[in-house]
Amino acid sequence: MYFYRRGGGEIVKTAVADAAAEKQRFENARSTAMEQLAALYEKAVAEVGEEGAALFEAHQMMLEDLDYIDGINDMIEGEGVNAEYAVSQVAEQFAAMLAAMDDAYMQARAADVKDISNRVIGILQGVVAGGIDSDVPVILASDDLAPSETVQLDKSKILGFVTSGGSGNSHTAILARTMGIPAIIGVGDALKDSLEGKSAIIDGETGEVVVEPDAITSERLLKKQAKERALKELLDQYSSEEELFAAIKEIVPPAEMEEAVFTDEKQVREENIRVITEKLEEAFADNEEWLAILGEAIYQYQKKTVRKMILKDHKRPDGREITQIRPLAAEVDIIPRVHGSAMFTRGQTQICNVCTLAPLSDQQKIDGLDENEVSKRYMHHYNFPAYSVGETKVSRGPGRREIGH
Repeated sequence: MYFYRRGGGEIVKTAVADAAAEKQRFENARSTAMEQLAALYEKAVAEVGEEGAALFEAHQMMLEDLDYIDGINDMIEGEGVNAEYAVSQVAEQFAAMLAAMDDAYMQARAADVKDISNRVIGILQGVVAGGIDSDVPVILASDDLAPSETVQLDKSKILGFVTSGGSGNSHTAILARTMGIPAIIGVGDALKDSLEGKSAIIDGETGEVVVEPDAITSERLLKKQAKERALKELLDQYSSEEELFAAIKEIVPPAEMEEAVFTDEKQVREENIRVITEKLEEAFADNEEWLAILGEAIYQYQKKTVRKMILKDHKRPDGREITQIRPLAAEVDIIPRVHGSAMFTRGQTQICNVCTLAPLSDQQKIDGLDENEVSKRYMHHYNFPAYSVGETKVSRGPGRREIGH
């Protein structure tokens, strides 16, 4: 395991006599950052495709946010401080605001604000980005990795990522999946500096991190790795993704896909995609290799279409503006004879919460990575019955959807 080294140092607050010159210094650094992000976008397109690279377009949009720019300029002028300090303080304010939101996706965007701000600060300080000083491939460990850091790393030296912070919704996690690099995100205090240099095996599918594994564990995990590599080699024998997408777009042009996903009714959208899928299955009936990966290709086509609609056309599939949220509603005390209940509604999503009090002897036992946390007094058990999403199946233990939430 190898711990990521960053350049740079402490940001010192200093007084400036010429606020106008300092604001221009910030603007020059922001413009340079925009140019760097444009170059990173092109690099990411070549390595992970347009979908994975789109976040760097989003980062450019963040750097053009007037509230962000005005906040920095106002601090420079109003408090007479240096640009580095102003950028760091405004970034902390924006990141804290996003981290405090209830939505996990928006919480993960706090890291994006810090990433673009650290880029601007690095330019202002003349700092060169950190990297990997190793002659052999390593499992890269860090408190967190920004998307720009992830893209710039030498992939030939990386076996996998392990971070103490971050979440599965972060762009770094998404990039790692796109690049096919195993990543364990958000292990917390279990990632200690004392692990530097130790051998380890990580399983990105299960989230398992085994430090200095014994022979039996090594054999089990390495066999699983060999099986997955064989599957990847088999998939690589199929026709190129670009060729398949080109064939799909000839039959289902982008305008038709936009029309299919542009509805606020989930059932209507699913029916439109089903019709498109049947059309493509009929067209590719003689190509078994394409049929084997057609479902995933259609899913990626949908995602690219929705991303383009949001970032380029500034409209959401359900017709909302990008600044407009879904209707929200909440109601409490809806179920009698429990210690607390509430119904939360957002758009077409409804969640009913029921609270039950119990003695401390009933607290939940925990078997996790943190040896100091062995029990928890409050647990939010998430139950997602099949009928709530129009499915029919036996209700047993928690599934991937419940565990994912």
